[in-house]
Amino acid sequence: MKLKDHYFKKRCTIFQRVWFWVVISGVLGMLGGLQGCMHHPLTVQQPTLPLPPIENTGTYHHQFIDTQYGFGIPLPPYWESWKPFYLNLSEVGYFTDPARQISVQVLVEQTDASEPFSAAEFIKDQKTSFHGTELQWEVTPTTQTLVTSNPKRAWTIIAFQIEDYAEQTWERRYYVLKWGNILLVVQAQMKKSLYIQPEGQKIIQALTQSLSQITWYLPIGSRGIPRSCYELDKIKHQLMEGMKSFSDRDVQIYFSPISMDAAKWRDWYRQFIGSDSAHNAQIRVKFFGLVINHQEASMAFLITKKGLRSFPKSHPVYLIKFRFSKKSGHWQIMYFSVSVQKTSAIQF
Repeated sequence: MKLKDHYFKKRCTIFQRVWFWVVISGVLGMLGGLQGCMHHPLTVQQPTLPLPPIENTGTYHHQFIDTQYGFGIPLPPYWESWKPFYLNLSEVGYFTDPARQISVQVLVEQTDASEPFSAAEFIKDQKTSFHGTELQWEVTPTTQTLVTSNPKRAWTIIAFQIEDYAEQTWERRYYVLKWGNILLVVQAQMKKSLYIQPEGQKIIQALTQSLSQITWYLPIGSRGIPRSCYELDKIKHQLMEGMKSFSDRDVQIYFSPISMDAAKWRDWYRQFIGSDSAHNAQIRVKFFGLVINHQEASMAFLITKKGLRSFPKSHPVYLIKFRFSKKSGHWQIMYFSVSVQKTSAIQF
């Protein structure tokens, strides 16, 4: 009998140890998923920067946005922008005016963050690059400073004139901005015959004003927020707005067509809002957590309903959990669950 008791206790001890490590592994996995989105190391940008309005580099609402390095340059009216046609890692985009009288090239280089930018060294490097070509200096370069909304991130303008093999003289300008280990270079070029005219000066002023209004974003990718975090962050805000709308359809559109929980969400949400509407009640939603595991993710929210002044009804707080999958190519809700929470420790 004693031997059986000892064997039973030993089995219980092993069973407890196994479950202990299973629980610890699960907690570490969740923390690891959260850390991937909330503590991704940044080379230059700070976490307080806003997310870019688009996922991939391009033009959005007349602003050229580079999502890899996290900056946006507003385009002058009717200007065009496009991505480089050939592979050059330093080139990220091109601009031009409607008549294509100026050519603007945007380049990004990664440098040593501890070394300050030197206009003299930059000019020297440009002059060296002319060796072996038919380009030559026409006018000695001049430099000036162009301030932006952040005094610590100002452009250095380097302007000079060059002559090509056809003895055509060009006005070339470099707008250079150093921030951390990023060297952002905007090269603009137009014919000297146009540059000395009021029309040419107007084009240069439009470009200069746009560059002074540069905006910085949190990059998407290895330099900033992981792409999955960016995608799910946008979905998070859209779901929160959808849950406040008193319409189950605003959230149901995120469910996968093969999900069996879409009807479950619809039935629960309709029961949750009951006969209330935005006229006599307010739905409050609070983000609770996000865990990403490759092509799957879990997102949780706290939701409650509050009566307005003339309808001072109180309601319980619910914990809503959505499980996502990206196996179809984009994030879709596969599972939904809800439970009542204790309101004593929850503040909205």
